[in-house]
Amino acid sequence: MQHRGTDTIDIYRYITVHLVCSDSYRYIVVLILKYRANEMAFGDYPAEYNPKTHGPYDPARYYGKADVPFGQVKLGELGAWFGRRNKSPSAIAGAVSRAWWRWQHKYVFPKRAGIAPFFQLTVASMAFFYIINYPKLKHHRNYKYH
Repeated sequence: MQHRGTDTIDIYRYITVHLVCSDSYRYIVVLILKYRANEMAFGDYPAEYNPKTHGPYDPARYYGKADVPFGQVKLGELGAWFGRRNKSPSAIAGAVSRAWWRWQHKYVFPKRAGIAPFFQLTVASMAFFYIINYPKLKHHRNYKYH
C-alpha cells in the first residue's frame, strides 16, 4: 500500500490526528497522544517530587511550595491566601486524592484498625444520599393545617 498524502489535524492540545490516504482512497486515522513534559498524567509523580530529597513517595503529602497553614491565616490575609491557591480541576483532584490517602493512612491501614472507617463511610454515604434526594423528600413533610 503506497501513501499518497498525509494530513495532520490538531483536535485538542493532547491529541493529533494523522489522516493517511492510500492508493485505494481509504483513510487510515492515526491518533497520537502528545506527551507534555510539564503536565502530570495518570501514574506520574508530581513535578515537584524529587526522590533524592523527599525519599519514598507518599501520595498523602503535598510536594509543592510550602505556604502558611489555613489555621494560621489572619482574617486580613484570607483573600490573598485564597488567591495563591491553584484552582484548576487537576489541582482540586490532587487535593481530594491527598485527603483520601491521609484518611486511609489514619483509619484503614493501621494494623489494629477498628470499625471507625466503616461507620464514617456509612454516615458519609447517608448524608450524601439524603442531600441528593432532598428535593423529593421535602414533598413528604408533615404540616399542621390549622
